[in-house]
Amino acid sequence: MTDFSAFEDLCNLLLSRIGYEGLDPQGIQGRDGGKDSILRRDKTTVFHYSLRTDWESKLDEDLQTVQKHVEAGDFSCEHFVFVTNEFIGGEKKGKKKNGVEAEYPWSFELIDGLRIQKELDAHHLDLRKQFFGISDDGPETKLLDELESWRDQRIKKNQEQRRSISQL
Repeated sequence: MTDFSAFEDLCNLLLSRIGYEGLDPQGIQGRDGGKDSILRRDKTTVFHYSLRTDWESKLDEDLQTVQKHVEAGDFSCEHFVFVTNEFIGGEKKGKKKNGVEAEYPWSFELIDGLRIQKELDAHHLDLRKQFFGISDDGPETKLLDELESWRDQRIKKNQEQRRSISQL
C-alpha cells in the first residue's frame, strides 16, 4: 500500500476492531495536531501511522512531536500506538518497546505489517477485500460455505423431526 489516506483509513478501521473501539481519527486534511488518531477512554491513547521504510526515524519524530504537545498541554498521552506497514522481527519490536517505555512516560505498542496481514487474513476478510481487492472466494471460503449449507440443512431437518414428534 502506498496511498497514505487509504492506509490511515485501514488502520482506523482495523484498530477499532481489535480493541480500540471509539478511536477518533484526526483527519488527513491539514495538520493533525500531533496525532493521526486519538482514543480517550480509561487512558488517552495516541496513534501514529507510517508507510515510510525508515519507520524508526518516523517513530522517533512522532514520539518527539507527541512529547512536545503533551508538555504544551495540548493533550495527554498514557499509551502510544505506532502502526507501520514494514515487517519487523519480534526481537527488534521488543527492544523498541523497552527503549520507548524507558525514554517516555507512556506505554507503547508497535503494530507492524505482519500483524496487519495476519489480522486481515484471519479475521477481517472484508477489509482485505475493500483495501487490497483480495477476494474471499478462495477454496477455504467455498468449503466454509458448503459446511454452513450442510449445517443449515441439518438444523432444518432436526426442526422438522421435532415438529413431527411433537405432533404425535
